[in-house]
Amino acid sequence: MSKRNGKTQAGAGRALAELQLAQIPGYLIRRAHQRAVEIFDEEVGALGITPQQFAVLRAVEASPGLSQVEVVGATSIDRSTTTELISRLVERSLVRMSRSGDDRRSTVLYLTDAGSALLLQAVPGVLRAQERIMAPIPAGQRASLLRQIARLAQMDVGAGAAPRSRGRPPTRTGQDA
Repeated sequence: MSKRNGKTQAGAGRALAELQLAQIPGYLIRRAHQRAVEIFDEEVGALGITPQQFAVLRAVEASPGLSQVEVVGATSIDRSTTTELISRLVERSLVRMSRSGDDRRSTVLYLTDAGSALLLQAVPGVLRAQERIMAPIPAGQRASLLRQIARLAQMDVGAGAAPRSRGRPPTRTGQDA
């Protein structure tokens, strides 16, 4: 082992000894996400939808006729997971796919009556979940926290826009689909 490498390892060893998971932003964000999903499931899970499925349903409801690519942009869910989510929603007759009038190779999405009804049925639970997620934060600090989280996610929270991409999004599994 070189002298330089030994010093680097010694420095890393000291840093590791002082490093606490509760001080690592990425770890805390992941834990907060896990808790948010748990709460969503407790409040909305009986309806049989995941947070990602809710996001897709809401995006399609907000802009009927979205293409799958536009759903990816609106929800920031990667393309392969979005495809799987949409397939499941179509199988459950919550979303309907049609050929685009502009580009016959492209499909556009619409909520079915069942999809609209489920989305409306989910709203009270989603609102309860959001309140529970934010409950540990004093009411006067919640707007600021949302702005900071949006900054980390590179979102314009006021406009409800999808995150600005910095290159290719990471690939994910369809485990939340």
